[in-house]
Amino acid sequence: ESPALNGMLKSCHVLEIPFVFNNLEPATGLVGDISECSMLAEKMSGAWAAFVRSGDPNHHGIPYWPAYTTEERATMIFDTECRVENDPYGEERKAWDGIC
Repeated sequence: ESPALNGMLKSCHVLEIPFVFNNLEPATGLVGDISECSMLAEKMSGAWAAFVRSGDPNHHGIPYWPAYTTEERATMIFDTECRVENDPYGEERKAWDGIC
């Protein structure tokens, strides 16, 4: 979640783009203090680059991220300390069953 604007943005749509491309400076109004989030940008952009190269997002900067399956739903939580959670929003996801 972004600390910018007193946290009002949370992790809004497109907030990941400066991190994906490791280009935070043009987005300081969205991401906040660059010095605090530069390591996160390195981790996220590294995962995207690894995925583009090989189809596997794993790299030395993040914990092992298993391939996604509908049984486990392994999801990388990109944060100060990245971690993998299985189906982190399972209850919310299940609420949409039969609607979409």
